[in-house]
Amino acid sequence: MIYRLLGKLEISRDDQSLDLPGGHNLIVLAALLINANQRMSKAELLQAAWGSKEVNEAQLHKSAAALRALLGQIGHDGDLVTHARHGYEIQVSDDDLDMQVFRRGLRQADEARSHGRVDDEITHLRRALGLSSPSESGLQRGEDQPCVAWLATIARVSSNQTSMALSIGGSIAPFQAVMVASRAAELSAMKPSRWI
Repeated sequence: MIYRLLGKLEISRDDQSLDLPGGHNLIVLAALLINANQRMSKAELLQAAWGSKEVNEAQLHKSAAALRALLGQIGHDGDLVTHARHGYEIQVSDDDLDMQVFRRGLRQADEARSHGRVDDEITHLRRALGLSSPSESGLQRGEDQPCVAWLATIARVSSNQTSMALSIGGSIAPFQAVMVASRAAELSAMKPSRWI
């Protein structure tokens, strides 16, 4: 995992965490990661980072250059792609971005549920939520049905809130999305007080 959005925004490789920039550069980075593997127009990025499409594009190009240099520190400067006369894109593999790993786990859990494989559904939901063992999650054997219901509820609420936060009023809101993703991570770590 190189890029982490769920929780604290972080970029690392081989235990080397990068010192992330602040301000506009951080917002551009967050917007690109939230929309990973998708082209973002200059206008979308300017609106996200500066709150206006009327900002000089040179500011965005400076930001992109700074981010490319940052990613170069871990050998990933090629992940930031320039689309001439359009904008930018950050290209990542499925295993390099935690949000994509989370979504994949939800899809796998849905598939397992549709085939009646409760144990597989639990495993996929735990992975998606970062729960590595039943003892860490407060779940005990013999509680499979409530376990599935609780994990599935947390996963779907987390996924839906994250999706809603990614696009608000037609424009991206990266810090809101990161905050919701952080809350989703907190929810996933909670233990249910009782099963209903």
